[in-house]
Amino acid sequence: MEFEAFGVSVITFLGNIRQFVKDETLFQTCAIYIPSEYSSMMDSQSVQQVQKRFKCEFCSSTFCRPDALKIHFQCVHQGLRPFKCVLCSSAFFNKSGLKIHCASVHEGQKPFQCDFCPSTFSQRGHLKFHCQSVHQGLKPFQCDSCPSTFSMKSLLKNHRHSVHQGLKPFKCECCSSTFSHKGNLDKHYKAVHQRIKPFQCDSC
Repeated sequence: MEFEAFGVSVITFLGNIRQFVKDETLFQTCAIYIPSEYSSMMDSQSVQQVQKRFKCEFCSSTFCRPDALKIHFQCVHQGLRPFKCVLCSSAFFNKSGLKIHCASVHEGQKPFQCDFCPSTFSQRGHLKFHCQSVHQGLKPFQCDSCPSTFSMKSLLKNHRHSVHQGLKPFKCECCSSTFSHKGNLDKHYKAVHQRIKPFQCDSC
């Protein structure tokens, strides 16, 4: 029997989530609330058969619907993070990301324990990634332009965009500097324009 979620099959529903959340770790966050027997269906043939005719003009990502492309552009390339933490400067593109941040960072909740070391994690997906990359040494995603390998598809995608395609969609509003990742833009802004230098040499 085919179960349904919000009026569509679970496989189609999961496929829709995958379209909105391109980052593997963020998808694992969503998958926490989905029965595990269905989360494995993401790579099924029925999901892959969906035509992805909406292509991002800044990267190689493709989507089934224009609204999914719009969200991808706003989150990945524009760096929009409308949900702001009231306790720090962190911001997120959805409410669930903010909730997980508050629970793990400000409340210290890390309920997922590694079986091989003392490491604990706030999300099951982070624990799975830790075990595969650290303890199993798995890096199954191979770059087709160089020997680099990665433990996550999203890391491979970032590598291709920044190293081989030279994409730098994040522009500093104070100077002409551009960056391939928003995190690098944030570091640049704090160090260069805000003069924030938190690391003190212990010898001078």
